[in-house]
Amino acid sequence: MSDDFQNLLDNSVYSDVTLVCGQREFPVHKAILSSRSKVFQAMFEHKMLENERSRVLIEDIDGEIMHEILRFIYTGKTQNIEKIADALLPAADKYCLERLKVQCEETLCTTIDKDNVVDTLILADLHSATQLRQQAIDFINTHSQGRSFNTKKNNNIFDLVFCRRAGNCWLSIDDFDASTSAR
Repeated sequence: MSDDFQNLLDNSVYSDVTLVCGQREFPVHKAILSSRSKVFQAMFEHKMLENERSRVLIEDIDGEIMHEILRFIYTGKTQNIEKIADALLPAADKYCLERLKVQCEETLCTTIDKDNVVDTLILADLHSATQLRQQAIDFINTHSQGRSFNTKKNNNIFDLVFCRRAGNCWLSIDDFDASTSAR
């Protein structure tokens, strides 16, 4: 059955809305999107501009990532999740695709290392990925002796601990063992 739905995604026959992501256009089916995503359901149920024009411009998701989101919506499957889980997680969160979000979390949990743990922790926090967040904190607690962790945005873990977002701490110092916080 998933092959049938993949064929439906690959073929624009009977599509009734087009998703536009950058240079890519995806002719899709409102009924399928709405049945799998509360976000799409709300978009198509209400008199939103996208619904009236049957064209939805999506500016914050790359075309390749949207293709995987659509593959998941139509078939329940993804390809190459190991390579794109960090980009797929925010999109799964945005469209309330909980099963995909969990798959991304599980994949990312297996790839945590000293070079990506802080960025992974930030990603987990931003998208309420509790399992991934806990794995990242556990990694930091286990591997923190005399080590600072790399990130694209922060110099070390303490930049992250005291960083504030919308008035709330990303992390509490209590999330870390005493050996981590004593540095």
